[in-house]
Amino acid sequence: MEIFMPTLDYIRIVGISDITSDSFTPYDITFNIEYSGDSDFSHPKMGVITLRMSELLGTSGLGAGDMEKIASRLIRQVLTRERDKDGTIVILHILGLPLGEWLRENIPFLRQ
Repeated sequence: MEIFMPTLDYIRIVGISDITSDSFTPYDITFNIEYSGDSDFSHPKMGVITLRMSELLGTSGLGAGDMEKIASRLIRQVLTRERDKDGTIVILHILGLPLGEWLRENIPFLRQ
C-alpha cells in the first residue's frame, strides 16, 4: 500500500513585482520569491508568485492602499506550498494556517 506524502517547499517573499487592480483582476499582487525544498533555504531558486489578495482577504472595508500595505508586510514572510494527491496547491503561512486565514487574523497589524 502506497502512502501519499504531499510535495512541500518553502517560499520566502523577497519583494513586490507588480500590483494589478481592475475589474478583471481585482488586487492581484505578484511577489518576487525565493523557494527551496528545505526551510534553511540552502539552495534557493528565484521565482514569482501571484496572489489574488481580494480572494484571500475579501474586499469589504479594504481599499487599494490597504492591500498595498498588507502586501508590503508580507515581504520576508515564509510560506509553505503543498500539493495534495489531487494536484491542488495549498499555500500555508509557516505557522501552519492557510495563508488567507493568517492574513485575515493579522489584518490590524498588517494595515499599520
